[in-house]
Amino acid sequence: MKKFLLFLCILRSVFSTSSFAQQNIREVAAKLKTHESLDLIQIDKALVDYKRDSLSMKTLSEIKDFPIGRIFGLNALGVLARNTSRYQESIRLHLQALRLSEEIKNQESIINSLNMLGVSYRRLDEVRLALDFHKQALSIAEKVKVKSESILRNTAVSLNSIGNIYLTLKQYDLAEEQFIKSLEIEKTLENKLGLAINYQNLGIIKEAQNKLDEALVSYRLSLDYNNQIDSKLGKIICQNSIGQILIKQNKPKEGLKRILPTIAEAEKLGDKYYITMAKINSGWALSIL
Repeated sequence: MKKFLLFLCILRSVFSTSSFAQQNIREVAAKLKTHESLDLIQIDKALVDYKRDSLSMKTLSEIKDFPIGRIFGLNALGVLARNTSRYQESIRLHLQALRLSEEIKNQESIINSLNMLGVSYRRLDEVRLALDFHKQALSIAEKVKVKSESILRNTAVSLNSIGNIYLTLKQYDLAEEQFIKSLEIEKTLENKLGLAINYQNLGIIKEAQNKLDEALVSYRLSLDYNNQIDSKLGKIICQNSIGQILIKQNKPKEGLKRILPTIAEAEKLGDKYYITMAKINSGWALSIL
């Protein structure tokens, strides 16, 4: 009987928390709707405490008289799906966001949704489709005469993503050119996340070219920015990259110290891609010891 009562209390707590989250997001959305002009940066700042909560974002995506909020919610749900390796679901959500963005003729949201689709297709190794979406986003962004911070950020994302595709195709010079262009925009915006991502990618190029010391410098710069913004996923990626370099430099013990803790961290995030990456790197280090 006691166990049953405890179960009921827990269940009631879960549902009351869910209702509270839905009520909160509706209140925030109601306040945002009073603003005449909203860009994605403003919405992102207002919803920073909600965008990783799938229930809140689902609620937001269903508020019919707030289209820009619906678009934000759909894209946020798409990111959550992608980060848990549900790529087809991610694509479906980003396509919904794109269609709605086109309906209301919001360029920022169109560019953002195109970039989101490109990232999801890239994770599926659908390189041609990914490149098409990122090039569409870049083309639209470059035609905008007065560029908002959101447009500039998405331009940087497009360039970075195109660079990643060239990187996949082992066209290192073309990839580096895109990453450097993206990096310059991120420096102007003082966007630490963007800087972390670009330095990580420049490190990958240097590693592929067997310039291990240069790669290590880039990876450490990336880790520094990820630490500053406390990006858990970013730190997992950087520690694995640094670990790989250390293994290649015949320092498997040092490499393993970097890599092993990231397995548990990746499991907490539920990202199968990076769980697998960390386990493969750990196995590699252990095979040398």
